[in-house]
Amino acid sequence: DAIMTIKLLELFPEELSSSGDSGNAQTVAYRLQKLGAVVEIVSWNGDNPLPTEVNAVFIGNGPWSAALKVLPKIRAIQVQLKAFAEQNIPIFAVGVGAELLSESIRSADGVQHEGLGVFAFDVVREADRRVGYMRISSSNGDLIGFGDFASRWTLRAGAHPLGNAVVGDRPSEVFVEGCTLGNSIATRLGGPALPLNPTLASPIVSTVALRHGIMPSTENMEIDVYAENARSLIVKNIDSVFTTIAL
Repeated sequence: DAIMTIKLLELFPEELSSSGDSGNAQTVAYRLQKLGAVVEIVSWNGDNPLPTEVNAVFIGNGPWSAALKVLPKIRAIQVQLKAFAEQNIPIFAVGVGAELLSESIRSADGVQHEGLGVFAFDVVREADRRVGYMRISSSNGDLIGFGDFASRWTLRAGAHPLGNAVVGDRPSEVFVEGCTLGNSIATRLGGPALPLNPTLASPIVSTVALRHGIMPSTENMEIDVYAENARSLIVKNIDSVFTTIAL
């Protein structure tokens, strides 16, 4: 039999990967390859045809100006993205990219935008910016990464959060973070999130692998030691406050 290639779809990687979010797709690809799968990461920027067979979808963070630029293009695949979510094809969405997949976004200048409605939450963008190391207590364990966002997410009735979070610049303020839908996750956790959090990557990898008749591994991979070392360093400095970010 011909070996079926697993296709991971990355949306607008040039515009929306400001927190290294391309690393999320690369992490899932690497872990699948270690299980013996043939994997291809396909980029989509609105100008090329959307692949018909997709096994997971990734979209990252970026400035609001980039979101406005890609919003008309991503609307063209709204039906397909909703269908992916309904078919339990994992969608991993971070930051501004995740906000495009929400029900609605009110920008900081008060303009209301309709989201794609993949995830059941509403966004209000504002001038109040949170920056720092970020920790989320979730059913996937303690998730560690970096937060840099100026938005508030409000989940709709019946929607499931990813967990409760704190950011380094406000260590005492706990807030509900993220939104999950079956195998799909929307979050503001950067870093990028999946390389730093194997417990968050593993369910995505397992879902894709099982659909292709590949048994996922329950053992830690060699690269997990790097994640653990990075996480330990972040935990040690979790309350650090970032006053400036070099560009």
